[in-house]
Amino acid sequence: MDRGGAERVALHGEPLQWHRLRHEAVGGRRVEEPAVRVVVHALTVLRVPAPELGTAWTSAGTGDAGGVPRDRWVAAAVGDDHGVVIDHGPGAVRDAVPADALRCAQIYAPYVRETAISFETDPPAADEMAGRIAEAQREHAWLVLEDGGTVIGYAYGGPFMSRAAYRWASTVSVYLDGARRRSGGGRALYEALFDRLAARGIRTVLAGIALPNEASEGLHRALGFEPVGTYRRIGWKHGRWHDVVWLQRHLGDDAPPTPLP
Repeated sequence: MDRGGAERVALHGEPLQWHRLRHEAVGGRRVEEPAVRVVVHALTVLRVPAPELGTAWTSAGTGDAGGVPRDRWVAAAVGDDHGVVIDHGPGAVRDAVPADALRCAQIYAPYVRETAISFETDPPAADEMAGRIAEAQREHAWLVLEDGGTVIGYAYGGPFMSRAAYRWASTVSVYLDGARRRSGGGRALYEALFDRLAARGIRTVLAGIALPNEASEGLHRALGFEPVGTYRRIGWKHGRWHDVVWLQRHLGDDAPPTPLP
């Protein structure tokens, strides 16, 4: 098989199609993920290691695919690198578009007005949110989780610090509609986001969590984040001081980084 092309095969009598996902970085530089095969069935894709890389293929629908546990499969609809839709169970994860700005603003507003989860005090309007989406997508990513045609959550990455040596580190944040918390949506968004950031050369992701927030701490720890320090009484909101704990997770090894575009 030509890995850059596609071929039609059959599994359990159903037509399928193999594809290879690619990521196009800004500046005309192409970055490709490790070779994978993407199986298209209806509008669903199972992304598993390519058999020609030496990993055994087992039937989709069983507990394992190419050595990847079922809960690590990534499903997507065929598209270009910024049009890929990931179906993680709680909904479909895709790249944000300008039209998502209003819904993202609506999801975010209660966190600003009612909690100390966000240290902002004035909810951003849709046009401000659209600008934030565009800025994040220049060198990082902004993804949304959609269910039944409605955006129910989003996650994004951004620069950790402005100095050049930090450019392989990214802060990350995730927000869900209040009615969809603890539904698996946060994990789905983050897992897709980490894949996207890793493909863009990011080696470390960091998250700052205003305390108390047991749910967010639990999510980050479950995804492999480790605490690295706490700022004490660093933010004043809703009549009290709040600590902020920072956690980080490595996405790559300690080899020299690939220069970012």
